[in-house]
Amino acid sequence: MSADGSPWTRLWRDNLPASTPRRSCSSKALAISKSDPEVTKFLVTIDRDCRTIFGVDRIKGTCEPIAEIEQRLERTLEGTLTDDARKWNRGLKTIRHVPGGYILCDIFGIYRLNLDFSIKQYLSIPHFTDIHSALPYGDTLLVSNTGVDEVLWVDWQGKVLEVIDLHRWFPATPWMAHDLAYVEEQFKGDLRCMPLDWARESCHVNWAEQTPLGTMLSCFIQGEIIFFEGGRPVRRVPASKKCHAPRYFEDTGTILVSASEENRIIEMDLSGRVVWSMEGFQFAKHAERLSNGNLIVADTGNRRIAEVSRKDRAIVWECAVPGTPYDVEPWRVEKNAGVDRQSGKNA
Repeated sequence: MSADGSPWTRLWRDNLPASTPRRSCSSKALAISKSDPEVTKFLVTIDRDCRTIFGVDRIKGTCEPIAEIEQRLERTLEGTLTDDARKWNRGLKTIRHVPGGYILCDIFGIYRLNLDFSIKQYLSIPHFTDIHSALPYGDTLLVSNTGVDEVLWVDWQGKVLEVIDLHRWFPATPWMAHDLAYVEEQFKGDLRCMPLDWARESCHVNWAEQTPLGTMLSCFIQGEIIFFEGGRPVRRVPASKKCHAPRYFEDTGTILVSASEENRIIEMDLSGRVVWSMEGFQFAKHAERLSNGNLIVADTGNRRIAEVSRKDRAIVWECAVPGTPYDVEPWRVEKNAGVDRQSGKNA
């Protein structure tokens, strides 16, 4: 392995600027660690065989379909995805509110949605493969490009501004070097043309967010939370194998983690010491702190959304969903926008 990173990276990194200016991104730019007190509804995505965004109402105890998201498969090369890739691309990953709409991703692209959930813009560059999260920071996106163990900063024109290549810090699996020449020849570097069973990783980085301590990544296979600054790891926190969606809270200096394989939600300090935990989940993939101190959990294996009392370690309410939930996002009303965010209708 060269100092330039993984062989996949070398397929396209020549197009990056010689030096990329550092950005100053506060974790407060991503306002998903808080929920307005009046929020009673949540948006839910399903990660397998479902292109529908659902709305869960905690007062009514209902789960209703909100919008069906058209599958977009634009290519830089002629042809279509393999049947296997089409199957895996049927689900949705993260959804986040931004002024005037939402940012949503599936494994091959990122969607900018209007308040009525219509598609305003679709972004998919050749290097995207098995995206697990795409979080907005101003006019840029922080993307966990899981299939090749990279985290990318990109803009909405598809320009890659910065890259964190996990294969510089963890050994790459042998298939990468073996198949590089074939991919270069057959696919011209477009990883979306590959069968998905090629996309094996050594880390499976499934989450990335910006924090005051640096860019925080979740390494599913290693069971670590890693903070990067200047493209280098500056802090490694032992977590749980097959962990998902860590959330760093500046007020407590702790990290909330979905310890999926252990079927529990944990909160730990920066040394990895667990300071709180709750069991009773089934491979949960996302947990979020609400303003009342409770947690909202996408309990994936149990096919439900649940609010948990952190103090009592008890379920406050729960709602079944028609599939395996991946993400849950507080669904607030965007005030003075001319559109009711919870209905998508003119206010």
